[in-house]
Amino acid sequence: MTARYPQLGGCCEYLPEPSSDGLECRPQGPGNHVRVRRGEDTRRVRWAEDAGTFVWSFGPDKGEKLAADPEWAADQVASAFGIGPGRESR
Repeated sequence: MTARYPQLGGCCEYLPEPSSDGLECRPQGPGNHVRVRRGEDTRRVRWAEDAGTFVWSFGPDKGEKLAADPEWAADQVASAFGIGPGRESR
């Protein structure tokens, strides 16, 4: 994702515990998450095996599905941060 969109910062995080209360401060499921940030905006994405696709695991779109294809998912993530082909960067 960061190779495709260098304006984004990203790293892999292992989060061992799911959110017991569904609050934004913890992810829905344990496991590997990609933390993505741009400036002060930070979100997480993970692969949801049960859904067979990527999902937002933290941030304003938590729980929403992304594309199953990694490149398409990267495009969707970048778009959420206001970055993409033909778009002005915020």
